[in-house]
Amino acid sequence: MFICITDTKEERNTLLSETVPRLKEYAKEKYGVEFQLVDMRWGVTNEAQNDHMTAEVCLQEIKNCQRVSAGPNFVALVGQKYGYRPFPPVIGTDEFETIFKTLQGSGVDVSLLETWFTKDTNTIPPQYVLRRISSILPDYQCEERTQREKAQEEWRDIFQGLSQLMKLGATLCRDGGHMDQKDAEKYFISVTEIEIQQGIFKAECDIDKTCLCFVREIENLDEHLNTPRARKFTDIDETTGEKNEEAQKLLKELKNDKILKRLPEENVVKFSVQWEGEDGISPETHRDYLENFSDVFYNKLVWLIDKNLEMTEGVQQDELLSEIIQHLNIRNERSEIFYGREEILLGVKSYIVQNKTSRQPLVLYGESGCGKSAAIAKSASLASEWLRDKKPVIISRFLGVTPRCTKIRLTLTALCTQISLLYNVDIKDVPTDYPLLMEHFKQLLQLSSETRPLVIFLDALDQLSTCDDALSLNWLPQVLSDHTQLIVSFVPDAFDLLVKMKERFCTDGVFMEVPPLGDKLSSNIIKNLLTFANKSLTDEQTAIVNSLFTECSLPLFTKVIYDEITHWYSFTKINPDTVARTVRGAINHLFDRLELQHGRTMIKHAMAYLTASRDGLSEVELIDIMSLDDDILNSIFIFWLPPTRRLPTFLWTRIRLDLHNYLVKRDIEGKDVMAWYHREFEETCKERYMQDNDFVKGIHSVIADYFMGKWSGGKKMPFQHNASFMGRVGLTRTLSEADRKVPSQPIVYHTSGSGTAYNIRKLNELPIQLLKSERIDQLMSTVVFNYKWLYYKIIATGLHQLLLDFSEILHVLPHPEIEILCNALRIAGQILNDNPDNLGFEICSRLMDYYDSHLGIRTLISQCDQEGILDSAFIPHRQLYDSPTRALLHSLDGNSAEVSDILLIKGGTELWSISKEGKADIWDMVHAELHKRLDFSGLHTVSAVSLLAQVTRNEKYVVCISRTQFRTVTILSVDKYEVSHVYKLKSALVHHRLTVGTKYVCMDNAVFEVSTCKLIHRLSDYILSQGFVCIDITWDDKYLLIGSGSAVVMFDLLTCAKITTLTTDNIASTLDVARDGRYVIVGQSIDCKIKMFNIMPGSEKFGQPIEEFNHNKLFPAQNFTYQSNLCLEVSEVEISKSGNYFASLVKRLYVMCFGLNDKTFDPVLMTPPTSGSKFTYLISVAISADDKLVLAAELSSNIHMWCRHSGNLLVTHAAHWNDIRKMVLSHNMNIAITVAQDDISIKVWDIEQLNKEGESVKKSKDITSVKHVRPVEKHNLMFLSNTYPLCTNKSFHYIDFFSLECIDLCTGEQSTLLPFDQYGQLHGIEVSRNGDIVILMIGTTAKCAVHFFDIVNTKYLCSSDFEEFEDAKLSPDNTYCAVLLRGATPKVKVFRLPDMKEVFLLSSCVHAIFTAPSVLYGVKQNNEICFVDIATMKVKTNQIDVINAIDSVHYAESTDVVIFVSAHLLSATAFVYRAATFTKIGEMKNIAPRGIRDVADNGSICIDGSLQVFDIEKCKLVSKIDRHSRHELTQVCLSREGQHVVWIDTEPTDCVTVARIQDDVVIGRCCLHAIPENLRLIKSSNTVIVRGRDKRLYTLALCDPAYTRPIRVSKKQERIFQLFGQNGNRNSYAKKAKLPVFQNGVQEEMKERAKKDKVKTLNVSLSSCKNKPSDKSSTSSTCVLS
Repeated sequence: MFICITDTKEERNTLLSETVPRLKEYAKEKYGVEFQLVDMRWGVTNEAQNDHMTAEVCLQEIKNCQRVSAGPNFVALVGQKYGYRPFPPVIGTDEFETIFKTLQGSGVDVSLLETWFTKDTNTIPPQYVLRRISSILPDYQCEERTQREKAQEEWRDIFQGLSQLMKLGATLCRDGGHMDQKDAEKYFISVTEIEIQQGIFKAECDIDKTCLCFVREIENLDEHLNTPRARKFTDIDETTGEKNEEAQKLLKELKNDKILKRLPEENVVKFSVQWEGEDGISPETHRDYLENFSDVFYNKLVWLIDKNLEMTEGVQQDELLSEIIQHLNIRNERSEIFYGREEILLGVKSYIVQNKTSRQPLVLYGESGCGKSAAIAKSASLASEWLRDKKPVIISRFLGVTPRCTKIRLTLTALCTQISLLYNVDIKDVPTDYPLLMEHFKQLLQLSSETRPLVIFLDALDQLSTCDDALSLNWLPQVLSDHTQLIVSFVPDAFDLLVKMKERFCTDGVFMEVPPLGDKLSSNIIKNLLTFANKSLTDEQTAIVNSLFTECSLPLFTKVIYDEITHWYSFTKINPDTVARTVRGAINHLFDRLELQHGRTMIKHAMAYLTASRDGLSEVELIDIMSLDDDILNSIFIFWLPPTRRLPTFLWTRIRLDLHNYLVKRDIEGKDVMAWYHREFEETCKERYMQDNDFVKGIHSVIADYFMGKWSGGKKMPFQHNASFMGRVGLTRTLSEADRKVPSQPIVYHTSGSGTAYNIRKLNELPIQLLKSERIDQLMSTVVFNYKWLYYKIIATGLHQLLLDFSEILHVLPHPEIEILCNALRIAGQILNDNPDNLGFEICSRLMDYYDSHLGIRTLISQCDQEGILDSAFIPHRQLYDSPTRALLHSLDGNSAEVSDILLIKGGTELWSISKEGKADIWDMVHAELHKRLDFSGLHTVSAVSLLAQVTRNEKYVVCISRTQFRTVTILSVDKYEVSHVYKLKSALVHHRLTVGTKYVCMDNAVFEVSTCKLIHRLSDYILSQGFVCIDITWDDKYLLIGSGSAVVMFDLLTCAKITTLTTDNIASTLDVARDGRYVIVGQSIDCKIKMFNIMPGSEKFGQPIEEFNHNKLFPAQNFTYQSNLCLEVSEVEISKSGNYFASLVKRLYVMCFGLNDKTFDPVLMTPPTSGSKFTYLISVAISADDKLVLAAELSSNIHMWCRHSGNLLVTHAAHWNDIRKMVLSHNMNIAITVAQDDISIKVWDIEQLNKEGESVKKSKDITSVKHVRPVEKHNLMFLSNTYPLCTNKSFHYIDFFSLECIDLCTGEQSTLLPFDQYGQLHGIEVSRNGDIVILMIGTTAKCAVHFFDIVNTKYLCSSDFEEFEDAKLSPDNTYCAVLLRGATPKVKVFRLPDMKEVFLLSSCVHAIFTAPSVLYGVKQNNEICFVDIATMKVKTNQIDVINAIDSVHYAESTDVVIFVSAHLLSATAFVYRAATFTKIGEMKNIAPRGIRDVADNGSICIDGSLQVFDIEKCKLVSKIDRHSRHELTQVCLSREGQHVVWIDTEPTDCVTVARIQDDVVIGRCCLHAIPENLRLIKSSNTVIVRGRDKRLYTLALCDPAYTRPIRVSKKQERIFQLFGQNGNRNSYAKKAKLPVFQNGVQEEMKERAKKDKVKTLNVSLSSCKNKPSDKSSTSSTCVLS
């Protein structure tokens, strides 16, 4: 906002010191915008006055404020002084000579005019120019004070004389009819009125919302006209000493007539004051007035700010219109000065008008400054004429020029909106999500038609910000519609754009290089530019300029030279040797001129700040930063003390106006920042100003101080006066300090109903500035190991931007702790992007093992424990996930369900994950972010192994087949992300695997066209035999190969004609056709030979075997055993991307590599892996992108890696916790992607890093393969059963094998009570309340053996067999056991331990629970409640009068209350009884249908599945927790004393959620890297135990800051003890938990019983069945072995 001031110095000072900082804070905190007050009345140096451009600079700045301000842009402070009245420094020749002759004819001495005005013929028409003061008075800028002051005084007299001459001349000319009143007026009016005319009278904006005027009257001013200070407040005639009536008359007209007539009454504020003391107005005498003035000014400005920035309809369209107009203006400006280059225009015209074949963009490229932008502008302006017979839509964008076209997201949004409006599409359909926005843009390009074609020009792709990976060009459509043309331009070397473009469009794209201009064209362009600007040169100057272009003719050089010569007058003498002849030289010459005009220190530091910033700086930021630089301030405050120690806005404005052609404004997170438009300027600045390392560090340090807010909030910054300055102004103290009035820099500006405003500029700039200023300690504490910084950075900018920061830091500072943290955050990936509140949990879960050894990580974890729990109240006790590693690039955890298949397409930039629930999750692999989720119910299947997917070779379609349940094939469009076709499988038995070519797909015993799903032929049309399993299609889609019997038959795919027969020795088990179509590789079953055939029609050896590979002969030293008849085959063949090699997998164990195009390569056998298990089964063999490595996954958690050349096994790495389902390798990068069974996570691995790290990766001690969990409150114990053997290969899926473990959660110690073995099918486990007795229930409901173990006394108690068994319950003192039996007549039998003597029988009983050592409550089928005292055998009964059966029974031990729940479809009812007295307390109604889910340990409350909380004693609803979903929950637990409720939620995502019951506030959501399925809670320590769908166990601590004391410890184990509420001296209960009863034969007896019961079935997940060799997609089947 421009402020116009005359005699209101004290008011101005008050505004600068008090009001403006408040306004800055208000604008930033409420709206996130900058408030800048542009005060041009101070800081005007001698250098600025020397060239007489002060008034012109002020007018330019008013226009700038009107253009960029989103709120008020002009304020006038008008007093009683009309002010400084200069004459124009430039006057037209006719007007000047008329005045000159009129004065001369009147006998006036005009020698002053002859001396100070010179005619400049370089201007058309010629003008008279007021000469620079120093050109005649050289001492005017002298550093010696006396000489300078003498010259200044002399100039004041000269100026007064010139002014009088001009006024007299204008008056005489006006009166004589030689000049009209309007022309004469400019010689009389003041600068103040000129500014008010521009700011208010000529304003094109709504002045009611943008302009204010404050009028101040000193009522008794006339009484003090004789005082020295009077001339500060009114106009005094210098000759008479009286009030200047002429000036006062003009002032009165301005205030009373002009301003009041234009501005509304509420926009004008009047003040009246009295003259007091000698100064008239001063802070001492007018404190109340100045405070009131400040408050009124503040309130008025707030009123206008609110008025402008409140949300209104149509803002988006207004912004778009403004953007379009800006680019049209740029197009017109650049096209008007375009000259020549006809060959380029013809090329563009031909592409737009005559191009009928290429459907790809036209690419203009050339070095920086070669004229690409001008060519784009001219072509865009001519396009309508070229298409004049149609109604074309022409859109142009000059990227990087305007703030909204620097980021691809904003650019695409604007383009989509504009296209939508022009083609009548609802703009509400334009998505905000970037991946969806990219696809929407590509779809909108299809709207063009023959009569309404679409032509889009995008200039300077290299000027796009790197945000959203814009420079990968993945947003550019690879294929355009027939009537859409896209023309782009860029610098080829910038970001390797030309290489990327040619890779993306291969050779089909149209590429046109833009060469330099040439000397003749450059000279002509200069001539045209000068003509356009009404300028010319003298003949001598023209010759010099023309000579330059013989050495350099780049348009950028031409432009800089043009800007230089516009400063040449016709009387300027030019030395040819001093004129620059290169681009770099021309830029240096520009900087020389700027240094001469503005001072070297000022220019050096200002340019350095612009160059040192990461993304550029806004004007407000740059002025604030320069105000912190005392070198700059000391260089300008040489002769006077400033009212505020800040950089005067005027000084930067002059520099900006001189640089405006080379600076661009870009939108960086909603703020306009300035940056260099051409890289040459940036490079020149670095070379010229930033070679001194100490200086550069200082520059970065000042920027860092600014964004840290070090000197904000009124904190005074110290500085030092130099001796000469102290002498000039009379100071005695060297050291001083001053408030620099810079704003504070909080990370969060404000939070309101509309959202949270973050300080994104700080988040983006500060890390790099601290790094480059080498303030490493601050970098570590403020950024890297600072929880709040990481948290807000992820929320505000996304994880990707945070990782970019870490990447830059690690590049400069390779610190191991930073790398560990960076890897941990990267692996967390989508979880953190979607759920930033999980940050603290993720950090602790991955880095806890480093707590004792790494200080930075310990500091960060401590912050997570103290601050992270404010965002989510869950923290892990110990490490839950693997330690971070460079090898694991990403963990893609946001998949919708268990992953069935994965496909890597689009050059490895996109991953399709197909889940068994019929969803396709599309991942952006560049950012490791979920791009899109598609839901296709036709794909749904109960088993993940029965859902397969393949992509066509041209990557246009994904074909998915569901082989069970729906039995459908769904064809998905890759480009449109939608279903193209759905096909219902008709064949009862399919004889082949799914096979996909480019245009065709083999499915359902037939060949179909993919794009239409049209049947081409049945396979029976090709071959009658059904004994085939292998099919392949050649890459050109001409031929179909079918393996049948001992042959592979080749057919013409369309005609079914038999082409040739390839003879094999046995049934073909796999086929793979080479990409070039010359060979097919056939793997055989039985003998496992590999044959390579020539299938190139017309070749001499067509149809003949080229080579045979017999592994027994090639590798005679190896004993090729096989593990199963299922594996007697060549299971897989995979040709490398280069085509030089292929790998094969024989007998699912032996991996071999052979040469294909590389004939010099000898076959190599990879060393067979030894996993230590009974069974090794390999899948997904592949060769790395660089051909150096061979990889295969195992049907376990392992992936194996070999050296292709030597065959040595390099790495065996446990990639997952469950068996790997599939592994794919990228063809373009050395990455591998794996997915496991029962898993929603996809792992992305860096193959090279995996090779470097080997098997050194630290694995977390997770508890996996868990089936049953029983926590024990008393000791923080957990008993669990495992269904897989611990620490061994998991290839076998065991049914009747299990182990029993006891874990002390506090110490982490684990004891095996029963080692993994075959004991029978585990029905369940039960543990006594004190953890002393464990019950194992082995068998099924039909027949179950129940075993009792005394853990404390290490004693096997007894066992018993039961039929129709359901459950077993122990009494509180472990004396009795109640066994619940189902059947026709359910019953409960009570046994005494340890002799298992039956002591009581309760018939027709469906529920039973112990409430006391000898008291059992039972519920009969007729809803009769039985109170049984086992000691006395007394039974009491009570009938509950309810229609529905009692569904569940709950007991609250603390209050001795038992609750009986009767469930119903609509609601349930609970009946509450006092257990000891068997008396009813009351009823709780309107409970969720499934009843009570948990009861508080203190017996105060209970909760249902709808999260309704009931007071048990009062039997009434007391509160309800609000949730996103209305469906009833099943996994709900109450915490200690009922303070919280914890539940497993599924909406909006699968997570564990906790809410505080006292205020019904959700205080945490924990998103695990698995779908949570089961929930338990140890209430004494608030330990949450979660079992995931991956069968892993996760233990979480619930830490509510409202109830939990802060965690402040120095050791990891101390932290765990505090979380469990234990001291460090406790003995581990798990150490006692042993089972030394094996010597009694108990274990053997249990195993023998299992064999007798014939429970000995196991499942093996394989990728092929007998007689059905596997395909490359690793299809899985289930095979049952006995």
